[in-house]
Amino acid sequence: MWLKLKTIEVDSFNPNFVSYEGVVYSANGAILVACPPGKTDILKIPRSVSRVAGSINACQTFQVDVNSDSLRVDGGALYNKDLTKLIAVPRI
Repeated sequence: MWLKLKTIEVDSFNPNFVSYEGVVYSANGAILVACPPGKTDILKIPRSVSRVAGSINACQTFQVDVNSDSLRVDGGALYNKDLTKLIAVPRI
């Protein structure tokens, strides 16, 4: 059942986490915490995200804000900005 989860909503009163387009981030938006495994559309990672702390390999496609100082997509995979660390490979 968990594998079919398409979106995660965080209560608006939660002081630690927020959700945006069904994905969970730290309250300040700097950390991408969780992407639901059933998400089938593009995971659009905002500029504010500087690191990924949870599993996002279940996502099919990554898109990073072009002005991101921390992350980059190359060949469909998610890397740190200078391509020295592989962060996630999309589900095929």
